[in-house]
Amino acid sequence: MTIRRRVSRRDVLKIGLAGAGVAALGAPPPAWGRSPVKGTQVTAVLYAAHLVAEAGGYFKKESVDVELLTSPAGARSAQMLAAAQVNYVLGDTSHSQRLTEQGKPTVVLFVTDQKCPYANIQTRKDLKEAGLTSLDKLATMKPKGGGKWKAGATAIGSGTWMYGNFILRSQPVAGGQTLNDLVEWIGVGGVKSALGALKTEKIDLNMATPEVIIQGDAEGYGAVLFDVREDKQWLPVFKGPISATGGYTLKSTTESLKDETQAYVTAVYKAVQWMKTASIEDIAKHLDRYADTMGLAPDSIRKALAWYKPVWTYDLVFTKQNYDNVNNVAKGIKAEKTYPYEEIVDLSFLKKASGSA
Repeated sequence: MTIRRRVSRRDVLKIGLAGAGVAALGAPPPAWGRSPVKGTQVTAVLYAAHLVAEAGGYFKKESVDVELLTSPAGARSAQMLAAAQVNYVLGDTSHSQRLTEQGKPTVVLFVTDQKCPYANIQTRKDLKEAGLTSLDKLATMKPKGGGKWKAGATAIGSGTWMYGNFILRSQPVAGGQTLNDLVEWIGVGGVKSALGALKTEKIDLNMATPEVIIQGDAEGYGAVLFDVREDKQWLPVFKGPISATGGYTLKSTTESLKDETQAYVTAVYKAVQWMKTASIEDIAKHLDRYADTMGLAPDSIRKALAWYKPVWTYDLVFTKQNYDNVNNVAKGIKAEKTYPYEEIVDLSFLKKASGSA
């Protein structure tokens, strides 16, 4: 979902666009006359819409041959799309704008969440027991050893860092400052290193995905300080829905592979409609085959599903308000160019899939 080095996602995209060659996607068409296509995602519970569409046979039911490839990170997924190594990505919605800026016009076809699942803020259990029960307590308590609170993100400039900055900047304190002025941000890398930093008290706060929260809780040293599932915490900061994850493709693909794109979107839509009413156990049965790639035990997959279910969106619609909310997070934190909603979002395929066209 985010890169693990001290470079921004924008830099990674530029490197990918500059160095990637165009890979041939050609292959003999299947019996139904449509070209086989490729999609990618980081294989994790967050991206269950893709995985269920594949495991549940939804792509085949729509007569489209979709090969899903695993990507190590969302920025790498964007590189793969730019290099024509895949046709569709389920990943960070902001990458559509970055690719467009780099000369690869890209559109978002649908979104799969309504709240950013990596905008949670985790703290240590000992700090919560000592009174750090809400973000505002950062202004009234002092960290061990004095100085500033240490906050971990995957990397400085990453998505987790950006959302953490936005949350803390939204809360003013005395002297014209915000909670963000009381924090020192530290790049801590991926799940294992981040949890290690929390456990050894190298950091006091950590931007956490559900899997990190679940693991920290299971091992007895983690506690949640800001939970995106809680509207009373989410709405004062973000004001409304923010879809951090969605399906996107090059604009040229929607023209050259129109039937395939329609079949792909319809399959994902139908898979998500099934997920809406399916039990956690039934969804987990589709995901268990990916457990080794995820690096999660079956029990952890089920706990993660329980976490994600109220965060996912099931109509998959990326509204203009939502789009504006996403762009607002980067404003003043990352100076990235934004484009009009109509240029980046193409819901025509989703409308046909849902019967609302």
